Amino acid sequence: MDKGWMHETDRTSTRYSEGVKQFINMARGHADRVGRIKCPCRKCTNRYYHHIDAVETHLIVNRFDLNYTEWIFHGEEDPFFKHVQAEHNDDNSQAEDMDDVGEMLDDIYRGTFPDANIGESSTSPGSSNNDYKARPFDQLWEDAQPWSCEERNSDRCQGERDVGLSVFSQPVRPLGAPKYVRLDDTCLTRARWYVLSNCSEIDSYKTEHYLEIQGEGIIDIDHKHEVEFENWFHNRVCGSNATNVSKELYSLACGSDALVAIYQGCIVNGVRFHTKDREHTRRTQNSGVFVSGEDGGTKTDYYGMEQECKGMSILQV
Repeated sequence: MDKGWMHETDRTSTRYSEGVKQFINMARGHADRVGRIKCPCRKCTNRYYHHIDAVETHLIVNRFDLNYTEWIFHGEEDPFFKHVQAEHNDDNSQAEDMDDVGEMLDDIYRGTFPDANIGESSTSPGSSNNDYKARPFDQLWEDAQPWSCEERNSDRCQGERDVGLSVFSQPVRPLGAPKYVRLDDTCLTRARWYVLSNCSEIDSYKTEHYLEIQGEGIIDIDHKHEVEFENWFHNRVCGSNATNVSKELYSLACGSDALVAIYQGCIVNGVRFHTKDREHTRRTQNSGVFVSGEDGGTKTDYYGMEQECKGMSILQV
């Protein structure tokens, strides 16, 4: 779609009006159940949801945000997810098949020789006749080990972009082709707050906002800080008075897409994790996770199961 109309200085021109109508028609298919979409006008900058008719008015009155060139919130595919999906379709589909072969061999071996150690040489001193009989399978298992090479369990995607923020510094490689879903408002708010609260590069902004609330004499400062910081941070960084703001911080302040990619597993620090549903019919289990955290100022260990692996993207500028 031609996007040159965005730069039209005359908002009453036919070209600008027709461009707005084409955009609205495309976005209409991505409205929520009450007919709302994110408003990409210069004042809202995709931070607020309005009814689609109101958005059309905003685009005429306030103009279109010229920084919003990839319309990922309104129907266009995110270039990042497009790149990842193509890579996974080419590489990980074969890797997933390899993974299945390795697990199948392990299961068959344990079922056939329950007392034998996988990978133990059958020609080692003290080997029994049973070990000798198991040698053909041992050899088969050893031949399958190249499928478990270090490169296969690498947690970095080829050609991945470095966002440059600490909260995104942990390499994670999703497994399989993604399925896209739209997060509800509650999950999206929690996900965004997790990113903001764990990004050390904006600690000065968080302190500034916290002190402002503290000066208002509010009792529950932490709750108000969590609820209001996202919008405050956006206005602070993306406002007309903002200066010396990096592209990374600007992208972070613009927020994240409600459309997320769901995968069947991921690789972190060379370890594969599968979702609970994916391993349902398997004898090998690898969905357990352990996280250290704090609860009321007390260090606490949390254990759980990986139910879903979601990939979330922030708006790139």
